[in-house]
Amino acid sequence: MEECSLFYYQAMKYDLVDNPEKNLHFMYYDSKNDDVSKLLGVSMNNKFIFFWSLSSCWYLSIKTQVFAKMKIYISEKETDTFIKRVRTMSNDRIVCIRVEQSEKDDCLIIWDIE
Repeated sequence: MEECSLFYYQAMKYDLVDNPEKNLHFMYYDSKNDDVSKLLGVSMNNKFIFFWSLSSCWYLSIKTQVFAKMKIYISEKETDTFIKRVRTMSNDRIVCIRVEQSEKDDCLIIWDIE
């Protein structure tokens, strides 16, 4: 599982009984061209699903189903600095990326997706 990525999302609507076609779902599978691997976590808000590894972050728009890589990168050769966690905020456009720089120091990056 370490080298693979698979994500699935299913949005449930309140009126599924009357309108089953409103049951939105989609799935992404790993492929040889996929640069999403070694995932460490997932975070989600009303608009996006975020994925991260030690060196990169990606997001998936729930509305458009567009998957994109965020323009943050930490070298995989770096031994002390890595992405520790990605947290969503009350504003759906904003995400907080926690980067560990040493055992005692972290950096918080506030990122506007749109």
